[in-house]
Amino acid sequence: MHSVDPLLHRRARTGHLLRLAPGIYVPQEDWRSRLPWDRYTLAAAAIQLWLPSATFSHTTALHLWGLPLLSLPRELHLAWPHTTHAGLQSQIAGVAMGGAAFAVPRRRYHVRPEGDSAPVLTSLGFRLAPLSESLVLSIARLPFTEAVVLADATLRRRPGFVGSEPHDRALSLLGSLSALRRVTEVLEFASALSESPGESWSRAIMALQGLEPPVLQQEFVTDGARDRVDCWWPSCGVIGEFDGKDKYLSLGGSSRAEQWQVLNAERQREARLRSRSEVRAVVRWTWDELRHSELFAHKLELAGVPRDRGRRLRAA
Repeated sequence: MHSVDPLLHRRARTGHLLRLAPGIYVPQEDWRSRLPWDRYTLAAAAIQLWLPSATFSHTTALHLWGLPLLSLPRELHLAWPHTTHAGLQSQIAGVAMGGAAFAVPRRRYHVRPEGDSAPVLTSLGFRLAPLSESLVLSIARLPFTEAVVLADATLRRRPGFVGSEPHDRALSLLGSLSALRRVTEVLEFASALSESPGESWSRAIMALQGLEPPVLQQEFVTDGARDRVDCWWPSCGVIGEFDGKDKYLSLGGSSRAEQWQVLNAERQREARLRSRSEVRAVVRWTWDELRHSELFAHKLELAGVPRDRGRRLRAA
């Protein structure tokens, strides 16, 4: 039991503090000033302090494992050894000022028998279900695009994951043939060659929209310079590049001269690619364009990438 300091309780009632879990508070202003992912992590930390034996699972565990998620989970997922708390639990936290966007995520308990693999204690003090288990159970529930982002990232981190003992053990936890088919489909599609969540998301949309699969990380050597591209369609001579913001945001603390050097190197790289006889077009896209999958697919189609709507991947 957590005894509640009357002063903390009073400050929470007056809106100065936000209760994240029984006996655990954070200043409302601090909560609202944090980015959504930071608030989610902080909410998980509060639950771990409140329930030291709690084990996070599914997408919550994957986030805490450091894997990329396309969207912020609405709930904190926890594994529980019996059915007493199974399902979505009522809110135990206080009400955050500023509306639903700042709400403290609720808890969802999933039954996890005590005989399953032991939770892993991270350096930050989180108890997590094994990565393989959380990955497989999440893939079975997520949309295809989000599942591919996770699967690609896992294969980059653990190249031998598919077919391994942890992989096979995790598959045995699935409760239906349809879930098994879904996970198998995603893992067969996944590739460690997709080097970022944006590249993975792009490739998943291409498959769902019936676009010809690209060659990933193709290297071109021009006048001694080696340039690797995200996507290459040799059948039509089209290069595709996902433009994430990271490489430009990283210039924020650089001098003007350093910024010019980076941007100029990028221009020279594209000029080399366009100078090659086999390259007909170089297409770039951004996060915002991926949010409109049909328009993104149409952009690639206009550039010359073959598209067969009858070949669209119909994710399980």
